[in-house]
Amino acid sequence: MERNKKSFKVISDDSQTSSVVAGGLYNPVTLKRFTLAWNAKEQLDLAIPFYSELERKLDIQLDYKIPILRRFASINEQNLWFEASDKPNLGHFVAPKYIPIIILTLKRPLAMGKYCIQEG
Repeated sequence: MERNKKSFKVISDDSQTSSVVAGGLYNPVTLKRFTLAWNAKEQLDLAIPFYSELERKLDIQLDYKIPILRRFASINEQNLWFEASDKPNLGHFVAPKYIPIIILTLKRPLAMGKYCIQEG
């Protein structure tokens, strides 16, 4: 609105806590079936520059790039992960390598996959 020279007021009563619970996490890949969310690339192409511009304007960091790790529940799921990383629309968001589990307390024979949000 500011960019389009529109007047506005921001009103907040702090009663909405969904963002606090969700932590602002975004991931364009549905976790269960390894498919893209609706218009995921288009949404990120708009959102990432928007938040970068807002960070510069407010001189604060809003967007923290942290990895999202997917613990594979089965060999089949691990295989689906690698298939997804080969797909043109998913390869941008699904890292083609797996991360071996080295935390002994997890007691999992399988590895983890890493989701990634790449700019550009």
